[in-house]
Amino acid sequence: MQLYKTRQGIIISHEENYYQTTATNWDEFINRDNLYEFLTNEIATLQPKNDLTSLIESNTLPPVQSQEIWAAGVTYMRSMKARMEESKVSGGDTFYDKVYEAERPDIN
Repeated sequence: MQLYKTRQGIIISHEENYYQTTATNWDEFINRDNLYEFLTNEIATLQPKNDLTSLIESNTLPPVQSQEIWAAGVTYMRSMKARMEESKVSGGDTFYDKVYEAERPDIN
């Protein structure tokens, strides 16, 4: 199951079918307890709309609204070392080297 945040709303993709929800608040939608169970129940009440693929391809937005994005700026070695030095006292310095080495999606 995949979720897409688009300019025209939230789309759920499941088993080669696409469903557009009536939900409008991305934060509330993805931060609910038992999200998978909710999504399963949600798509049971919706009609599939397979014409939504073009909407996904042309209108997808980054999957964030007001969530904090951690380590988005740790890109260069100099930056990583500076962040590690700054966070050494709190014990968080090993966090940055792990983030620097991890595979991450681009944030546009």
